[in-house]
Amino acid sequence: SFAYAHDLDPKLVDKMLTCFYDYRFPPEMVKAFDGADRFFPINYQTTWDVVRMVAAFRRRRDYLVERFRSEASGVEFVEPHGAFYFFFRVDGLTGPGGGGAAFCEKLMAEEGVALVPGAAFGDDRWVRLSYAAADKELDAGVDRILRFIGRLTAARAA
Repeated sequence: SFAYAHDLDPKLVDKMLTCFYDYRFPPEMVKAFDGADRFFPINYQTTWDVVRMVAAFRRRRDYLVERFRSEASGVEFVEPHGAFYFFFRVDGLTGPGGGGAAFCEKLMAEEGVALVPGAAFGDDRWVRLSYAAADKELDAGVDRILRFIGRLTAARAA
């Protein structure tokens, strides 16, 4: 988890920092975080577990972008630049009155893959795929999603 306290009242930030540090870090680590920039720093050069995790998420993101570009070229998506979520637009796939919720329900019923409808984030034209999964599971899930999209696209073209 992370905390971002850019626009908060400084007194609230101080309370949050105290609570966060008391809960997460032993006293000797608290001294390493002076709080001057109001962010919780991570030293990526020496924290190799973080470096490996970032590399894995980058690899998965690149994999998703390539698969969607090559196999679902008509589907609009947002190339992620942080986190581990891939949003793609589905309202053109589900037909009139359809959206993210309809797409997700149908995908779950037909392919056994769960995505989050965009309505949960304010826009039901989209769905969210998390790529915080093992590579093998992600590959199998993407195969199913793209197969489903292919069926929807073929049905709309017919």
